[in-house]
Amino acid sequence: MIENSKGIKIVIVVFSILLILTAGVAAFDNIDKNRLHLPVNGSVGMIHISWMTPDFEELVDRSDLIIVGTVSDKYGAWNTEDGSKPPRYALVSTGISTYYEISGLEVLKGSAETVTVRAPGGTTGGYTTTAEPMQELEVGDTVLLFLTNNYDSEGNPITWYHIGFPTVFIKNGDGLFENEFYGEISIEEVEKEIENSKE
Repeated sequence: MIENSKGIKIVIVVFSILLILTAGVAAFDNIDKNRLHLPVNGSVGMIHISWMTPDFEELVDRSDLIIVGTVSDKYGAWNTEDGSKPPRYALVSTGISTYYEISGLEVLKGSAETVTVRAPGGTTGGYTTTAEPMQELEVGDTVLLFLTNNYDSEGNPITWYHIGFPTVFIKNGDGLFENEFYGEISIEEVEKEIENSKE
């Protein structure tokens, strides 16, 4: 009877250990499956931005560079140091930006020979980050941009400028530049305001 009881206890202990091991393997398998089911392609997040919209005089005054130019190239890149795809667990937290190269520059304020601007949201390698509200530019658009300098972690100027919805004006069919916040404006009005800001 005692021997029987010992045998039953051993079977119960062995069975319990097997159950625990099976549950552990299942849990790790589930974690692994969840890790693998992060998006292979498709949406990796949405950003909603509350833009600050200063009055037009302040926008002109605080801009380091004001230019007119044409969008000559457009491409998306991950927000990593080298623009490459991050590991899967960081896809959503890293996000994507769109870069626009601007050519045929007419500089109204500041100094620049080449300009690349960066906007939140974009697509690269089948992945997309959506940003709202954001005006998407297309190659061939003529734009008026109000830009501020950007610096790296060591304080050195970097080659791209970050653009927000209120700082981008697109040329319309009437030859004026417009955006949702400030409406239509001419180059002459901008130049006049730049002169006023020097006084």
